[in-house]
Amino acid sequence: MTPLLHNVQKNAHCVRGTTRVVFLIGRFAVKVPAVSEWRLFLLGLLANMQEVQWSAAGFPELCPVMWSIPGGVCLVMQRARTLTEAEFNALDIKSWLDRGDYVVPAELKPDSFGYLDGRLVAVDYGN
Repeated sequence: MTPLLHNVQKNAHCVRGTTRVVFLIGRFAVKVPAVSEWRLFLLGLLANMQEVQWSAAGFPELCPVMWSIPGGVCLVMQRARTLTEAEFNALDIKSWLDRGDYVVPAELKPDSFGYLDGRLVAVDYGN
């Protein structure tokens, strides 16, 4: 096995949310709709489409979508390091979400946020 392939396998795992499954593979987060039930699959498609739209707005507080398949089938983001519970609790996240001109559309939970290149970003966002 090549060192690169071994490193990718070592840094890969899957996280299941309510409406999507996220494959964390090396430096990337690949989000696809959950297939456990039709309604959740549709909501996963919508969540992906919303993240693509929000990302296109260019707000620096959002982890950008790097690539996507139209219709919400799949999107790829750069992988951020998700906040720990302690890091989340230490932040005044409600104030961070309120940017004055707009509000960052993220749910108040640790795994909705992470650090990307040393800055705090929302990694799970939309309505």
